[in-house]
Amino acid sequence: MHRCCCTYSCTEKATLTPESELFQRVREDGVLDDSLLPGIVSHLSDAQDDLREYEEQAAHLRARLQILDAKITALKRNVDLTRSLLSPTRRIPNEILARIFEFCDVGLIPADRRYRDPAILSVSTRWRTVALTNPSIWNCITLEVFQMAYRQNLPALERILERSKSTLLSVTIFLKQDGSGIVGPRYTTKVIEALIQHSSRWSHIAIQYNGSTEASSCLHPLATAVLDARNLKEVAISSLVPPSWFSKMLTSPKLDTLSVAALSQEGIANIKSSASLRKLRFSICGAYNPATLKNLEVMDGLGTLKELELDLRYPMLKGQSDNPAPLSITSPLTTLSVELTKGDPEADQYNLLTRTISCLTLPSVQKLSICANVRTIPKGFWPIQQFHDFFQRSECSITSLKLCGLNLTDQALIALLSCMPALTDLCLAEWKTYGAVPTIGLTTEAIQALHSTDYALSSPSFNVSQPLVPKLSRLRLTVNQTFDEEILANVVDSRRNLWTDEVEASVRVAELKSMGFKLSGRKINEEARKKLMGLQQGGLRLTIQDERS
Repeated sequence: MHRCCCTYSCTEKATLTPESELFQRVREDGVLDDSLLPGIVSHLSDAQDDLREYEEQAAHLRARLQILDAKITALKRNVDLTRSLLSPTRRIPNEILARIFEFCDVGLIPADRRYRDPAILSVSTRWRTVALTNPSIWNCITLEVFQMAYRQNLPALERILERSKSTLLSVTIFLKQDGSGIVGPRYTTKVIEALIQHSSRWSHIAIQYNGSTEASSCLHPLATAVLDARNLKEVAISSLVPPSWFSKMLTSPKLDTLSVAALSQEGIANIKSSASLRKLRFSICGAYNPATLKNLEVMDGLGTLKELELDLRYPMLKGQSDNPAPLSITSPLTTLSVELTKGDPEADQYNLLTRTISCLTLPSVQKLSICANVRTIPKGFWPIQQFHDFFQRSECSITSLKLCGLNLTDQALIALLSCMPALTDLCLAEWKTYGAVPTIGLTTEAIQALHSTDYALSSPSFNVSQPLVPKLSRLRLTVNQTFDEEILANVVDSRRNLWTDEVEASVRVAELKSMGFKLSGRKINEEARKKLMGLQQGGLRLTIQDERS
């Protein structure tokens, strides 16, 4: 008899092995003798009893193991729950959490599928409570009309409007014709009506209109609601606004920003009726009319307008060469933004920019932004002389310059920067290219001219008698793979480690405090990276992004 090795008290009744006496006798005789049968039967009975007892014990252990597994699972959940109490999000006050939720686009109603409540409502009871008790989270609504999904998403729109309570709304509406033709006007009307019921709460509204007959049926009631909304601060309409609508919109006491696809002569003449308009954006497009830019003169003396954005959508054909007389706008316009949008492929993309700059005089402008959304601008067509005349005529002090997607030569960029001695913020961005040749191609000459001491090495063919933009404190560059970042590192270093005792007072430069550098197509040279990172340790606010980022 043998004792079982388990923790339970059990004794084996039989242990039959090949070395047992019974097996030895059978092997020796070769024939099973009847006298051995009782012993074999006894051993078999005892073994079956032992097996039965072991199976009962195993079943008991398995049941015990299941209980232990359940306790382990429960304890793990308890540990996770307890650990969650230490989560950093638990320390965020509800007010800040609600502010974060405002960036979740919970009012974005999809056009191709059913709207589902955002995940923030199902994370925890606290998150759900914060989300549903802060109506400002729900006050930004974006939707498309004439889409099949609206048959299902109309209740979602009504639910979002209800959750926004009495807060001011920011609404973006895309009026598009549904290609399937299944969605009837009955559903569209319900969507429009649901929005118009809350027009008194509209603060920002943008209407994208494609000119279809079906969209036109929705535009009129929406436009009427816009004209009657007295809390409007910003309006954007992507179509030609009738003069009567434009005139009435400008009488809104809170209107701050207006963006329209184009302005008629009557529309521009009504700008002075606005008592609060601060920012105006419109397109100069279609066949060029010399009166279009001339009409900008009505802004002269408009005391509230601070920012003007011009979308030069369809440039002039090369055959048109009349020169408009310069205009003088003496209103305190501080920001001028110009966007070049692709138009006639046979047109000179810079022609209308040249004419626009040639006719403006803006003595108060401080921020200038010129961006191109077209990749076909030929290099070398930048109007150097026209910009020089603009700055000389305006006698303005530009402190911030942003150039994006422009195909400037080094000399054109140097000439432009030389007209801005008060510049403190410079942003240059190339088009992202996947070939070997970039669009702008900022090279050694243009960057070397920013060096605090070795600026004269920048261009032997261009007279650089002192460092460009001596007051520069913030520089942002977005460039392609052919850019020489080692030259940039040396220039930045020269603007950080200033030996003023060795430099004449007339050419001293300000310390560069912030630098943003983004390189597309490859990794930054390791030596240049180390040098820039060393400057960061010395106090430079540095942001670097390349293929490894």
